[in-house]
Amino acid sequence: LALFRAIAALTRSYNLANLLGEIVLVIILLLSGFILAKPAIHPWSIWVYWANPITYAQLGMSVNELSHPRWQIPTTYQGQAM
Repeated sequence: LALFRAIAALTRSYNLANLLGEIVLVIILLLSGFILAKPAIHPWSIWVYWANPITYAQLGMSVNELSHPRWQIPTTYQGQAM
């Protein structure tokens, strides 16, 4: 929210602030690791991946969900492991 308020304060018109806010939002979402995986991000822009708060939220939720003991049990179907 503070990022978008800063963009609004730095621009002169509502239309320009809206445009820049959308561009920044698309960049943040693309480089968060959810749409583009970390290996697919160019080396010169990997700093955006690590500076992005959405990255840490996604990693935290993934680790929280996938480290649960229910995911450690092998799945079997008709006696064979899947």
